[in-house]
Formats: sequence, C-alpha cells, structure tokens
Amino acid sequence: IPLPPGKIKTSMKRLLIFAALIAAGTLPGRELTANLACSSFSTPDNKTYVETYISIIGNSVNYVKNPGGKFQAAVDIVMTFTSYDSIRSAQRYVLNSPEITDTSKAENFLDLQRVTLPAGLYTLQVIFTDLNRNPQKPMMNRKTVTVDIDKDSLSLSQIEFLETYYASKSQSILTKSNYELVPYVSAFFPPNLSQLNFYGEIYNSTKVLKPDEKFLVLYYIESAVTGNKMSGFSSFIE
Repeated sequence: IPLPPGKIKTSMKRLLIFAALIAAGTLPGRELTANLACSSFSTPDNKTYVETYISIIGNSVNYVKNPGGKFQAAVDIVMTFTSYDSIRSAQRYVLNSPEITDTSKAENFLDLQRVTLPAGLYTLQVIFTDLNRNPQKPMMNRKTVTVDIDKDSLSLSQIEFLETYYASKSQSILTKSNYELVPYVSAFFPPNLSQLNFYGEIYNSTKVLKPDEKFLVLYYIESAVTGNKMSGFSSFIE
C-alpha cells in the first residue's frame, strides 16, 4: 500500500539521518562499556607497584574522523588510588582507539598503567568518559586493591590473567621477561574456554633458598563454594 507523500518524505529523512550517524560512527543511546582489572607486583629493588588493565569495548564508543581521514574513538580516563580517604595517586589522560576505516568492525582496545604504591589497602576508582558522545555521560568503576608483597620472605605477586602471550624481541608496555603479555580483562570466563593463561612472579627465592636448592610451584583452581581443589584443574612448575 503506497504511503502518503508526507510519510514517505519523513521516512526518507529518518533513513538519511540514520545513515549519516552510521557513517560518522555515532549511534544514539550507545553506552560506553569498560572492563577493569589490576594486579600488584614488585621491582628488583623492592618497590611495589600496581598494574591496571582497562579494556574498552570497541562497539560501545563513538568514532569520529581524524585529520588523516580514518575513524578514531577517544576516552577520557581519571584514575585515583585512595587509602583512608587520602589520595595516594591520581592521573588523567586520554585513551585513543586504533585508527579504523570501518566503524562496524570496531575491536576492543586496551590500556595498561603502572603505579608505584607502598604496601597497603587502597580503593581504585576510574571514571571513563566518551569524548565523542554528546552529551557526555561518565561511567565509574571501583576496585579494592591490596599491596602486600613482603620484601624479606619468599613471596608471590598477584596473578595477571592473559588473553594470549608470545615471545617478543621488541619492547612495548605489554612486554615482560621477553614476552608480550596481552591481559584478559574480564571477570567472565565462558564455558568454551579450554585454557586459562596467567602470569605471576616469585620474589626473594635467593634470600630463603640455597643457590642450588630446588622448589616446586603448584597451582590449581578451587571451588568458590567449598574452597576445595577441583579435580583435573591443577599443574606445577619445578
């Protein structure tokens, strides 16, 4: 059934506006989604620090054309560590996405920061704002962070879950011990996940053990309900 002329014009206008929004990489109602994780480590000279891992969901942010003619998203990040209502560290920066030519194929993008902090209990607060959204709508994420690596006894860092890792001769913010460590920044582990990758560090072994003394590192998954080790989910390193 043919539509009246007025309705045809209105529909075409809406179609053109929608197409223009897609071309600009902007869709109304899009909500920024960001995942946050962190782990604490220590340097060879016993200075403890926290690594923060941020994953911005690529299709949750808005893209605009940059001077080079490609699309790019920009997220304003305000990160603070507080302890007993006192700010111990604060920084603000803009995280830019990789440049892309097709916004329908936007991928998640990562950020990693290292913040030197002494032993203690902290609250990590991160405020995210999509700079290409109008009006801007900040979102906030909070985590409790414990830094408790003893510099005099055999100690373990916290573990960093990994999406993947591979040997690397080049250096980047993700490089450690000659490996590129790509963090897995999510609290959800899907049922089809066949392998759980993680990275950790052992400290002060030479202070406690003899030069040729061997030791064993056992790791396993335990039930969140019972606290018992789950059968078939353990391994070890000598």
